[in-house]
Amino acid sequence: MGELKVLVFSLGTEHYAVPVRQIQSIERLLPVSRVPNTLPFVKGVASLRDQVVPIIDLRERFKVDSALDVGQGRTLLAHVQNATVGFTVDSVADVKTLEESQVSAPPALLGGISARYLHGMARVEDRVLVILNLEQILSDAEQQQLREVETSVKG
Repeated sequence: MGELKVLVFSLGTEHYAVPVRQIQSIERLLPVSRVPNTLPFVKGVASLRDQVVPIIDLRERFKVDSALDVGQGRTLLAHVQNATVGFTVDSVADVKTLEESQVSAPPALLGGISARYLHGMARVEDRVLVILNLEQILSDAEQQQLREVETSVKG
């Protein structure tokens, strides 16, 4: 059987995970420049290593109350649909290795999070980890809006 390495992070009081293969790097919260007329969970863009990166607030995307203590938050940089996107989270916990047999398909709707956003669920110790699929976090229309933001910022 295969293994799945996941990065565990928190949004509010809940723990989530993403497959490590989707993450390029973990950064401190980046200074963000607002971009007008974007979706509420698109916080704006940040400059990182000579690259303009759109920043998505996962707390706002999933309507989770923030437990963010200034300075504790992190930005997860991921390659999504041929672009680098930053996702803000409250904190990063650790990396866990799961057996494929531990990961089950998600229910059709889980606490308002559409199953299309989910890779699966896994019981780890005394909790259930919701494993997100960052490739599916944004709809096609939302991805198009991010591309337009990147184009307008780059000029």
